[in-house]
Parts: sequence; C-alpha cells; structure tokens
Amino acid sequence: MHAAVFWLYFLAMGICDATHDQYETNFFGLSALASGWLLPFMVDAWVVADAQRRNRQLCYDFDSFVFFAAAILAPYYLFATRRWRAIITLSIFLAMWLAEVASYYLSREIFS
Repeated sequence: MHAAVFWLYFLAMGICDATHDQYETNFFGLSALASGWLLPFMVDAWVVADAQRRNRQLCYDFDSFVFFAAAILAPYYLFATRRWRAIITLSIFLAMWLAEVASYYLSREIFS
C-alpha cells in the first residue's frame, strides 16, 4: 500500500468532517461508515504487503486479526520487524492524523 493513499485518506476525512459540520448534511454518516471499514482495511493490506516484501511468514489468518485489532497488532508488527525504527513509522502516522486535523480546520475556513 503506497503512502500517498494513506495521506489522501486522512485529508479526505478531514474535508468530509468539515463539510458535515458546516452544512449539517447526512454525508458524515457515509464518511464515518467508510472510515470505520476503510482505514483498518488499508492498514491490513499494508501489513500483509510489507510482510511479503520482507519474506516474513505470518501466522494463519493474521490479516484478519490485523483488520479487527489494527490498533494493537499493527504497532506489534512494526516493532517486531523494525525494532526501534518503528517509532519513525508511527510518527509518520501521527503526522497523517495531524494533516487530517489541519485539513478539517482549513476546510471549515474555506466553507464559511
């Protein structure tokens, strides 16, 4: 999974949330539904692709485990494969989340 897909996801979610807050649309329900399924799927696809690229053997049905418990298993996988360099990847995910917050406030200013 390419990093640009994650950046676009977080930016789009910030814009969708700002649109909902500004116009009181029902669009937020759709974006929340998509967000609830899309982000764990993207993290899952990234973990599986990274494991294949590193020739790492995962346990049976690990991708399903990651999908349902991404907040726990994705950092576990990162620290298991990268040791302390996992902090770099986690800080990039934090930067993506901060970009979502920034796009939310920027979109609110543009729409108002």
